[in-house]
Amino acid sequence: MKIIVIGATGTIGSAVTTELSKHHEVIPVSHQKSKISVDITDKQSIENMYKTIGKIDAVWSQPAKFTLVHLLILHLSFIKLA
Repeated sequence: MKIIVIGATGTIGSAVTTELSKHHEVIPVSHQKSKISVDITDKQSIENMYKTIGKIDAVWSQPAKFTLVHLLILHLSFIKLA
């Protein structure tokens, strides 16, 4: 599976990335510290992330600063691009 891990450079996200990478293709994403970055508070940034990465099978989201509104924006952006 091809899985995006948002928050991949944090404590939990890095552990998730390590474990998932054992059996899956993992695309690490963070706000500033990864090759692919995303601002989860900005809809355009989220859409650009999905366009850059292309087809995926799953998203694991573990960012440091996150609210239910951010989750809804992330989810709706993915549906729009799918």
